[in-house]
Amino acid sequence: MRYRRQHAGILTWFNSVLRQHKTQRVDALPIRLLGTMAGMTSAAFTICKTGQDALFFQDQGLLHLSLAYLGIGLASLPASFL
Repeated sequence: MRYRRQHAGILTWFNSVLRQHKTQRVDALPIRLLGTMAGMTSAAFTICKTGQDALFFQDQGLLHLSLAYLGIGLASLPASFL
């Protein structure tokens, strides 16, 4: 209930936009779930990227880190033409 009072303005505005387009009213729960999923995805990506870089820092990996990033850039070059 407290969540509804804090964000009542946002939900009221969003519901008025939906009413103008003749769609159903939206509750706060799906919006919170979407935000939670986006936050967890961002956190998981950050943890994976940090782990990947930590593997390169072992032994002589720091010297090969720039070559790895160049390889990733070259490998993604064909995808840029799509």
